[in-house]
Amino acid sequence: MLLESLEELRVFVQVVDSGGFTGAAQTLGSTTNAVSRLIARLESRLQVRLLSRTTRRVASTEEGRRLYEHALRLLRGAEEAEQSLRPRSGLLDGTVRVAVRTTTVQFGFVQDMAALLSRNPDLRVQLIVSDTELDLAADGIDVAVRVGDLADSAYRSHPLGSVVFVPAAAPHYFAERERPSRPEELVQHECVRALLQRPQTSWRLVGPRARVVEATVGGRFECGDVRAQAEAVYSGLGIGLRPAGEVRTAVAAGNLERVLPSWSMAPLAVHALLSPQRSHNARTDAVVALLKDAVRRLV
Repeated sequence: MLLESLEELRVFVQVVDSGGFTGAAQTLGSTTNAVSRLIARLESRLQVRLLSRTTRRVASTEEGRRLYEHALRLLRGAEEAEQSLRPRSGLLDGTVRVAVRTTTVQFGFVQDMAALLSRNPDLRVQLIVSDTELDLAADGIDVAVRVGDLADSAYRSHPLGSVVFVPAAAPHYFAERERPSRPEELVQHECVRALLQRPQTSWRLVGPRARVVEATVGGRFECGDVRAQAEAVYSGLGIGLRPAGEVRTAVAAGNLERVLPSWSMAPLAVHALLSPQRSHNARTDAVVALLKDAVRRLV
């Protein structure tokens, strides 16, 4: 049985990317019932189950995953064929799904993206803000930010730069406290710590002559959300680790003080990952360029 149209493939791919019929319908400007009926008709004609439905999520079967991979290639080819016939306006169009870290958003990425959209009226962006590592293929993501060393993967990577986190605190935090003069004194302070799988009990700091100290840290506030950590630091709750670029701006505004100015975390590499199953085109190139600018502001 042949597929009747590329529209069936487009809807099927969107259901997989969205993880369900409701999300796909919202993205496609359709209804959940219409999307569900189209998928049921497709499965009936192909005589194979493409999706497994649960009360919480719709996922691909093995047959569905194979069709998904072929469908992406066919849709990409159709899109490239259509673009080749359009006048060379130099404008971007289509949809790009981007997953970024909270810190990236805080450093003007949304404003950059708004400017890009204003210059390209046929471009659409779906922005996912998450500090957890998402599965590009499973979540249908075109470009995702990764911080730190990259594990081996099938994804293409583009270096965006590096970011250095430094200790900082609000000036009024020190109203009744002595400022630490060496990393070993951090244990005597309230430190705003990341809430990880295990308690964060130390910060590895690099100082003069590349000396490394595993500084013990304590404190009464731990949080897994980067935005809440930042708010805690700015509100004077304690000393926290913030990107060096952010701290410079905040110090100039009188909102933060650099703590232990000769010490910092080791630089963390930042990469953009692109799934080979998704289109690599001018849209993704434009997003990578914006991400480089955002990371540059963090340094």
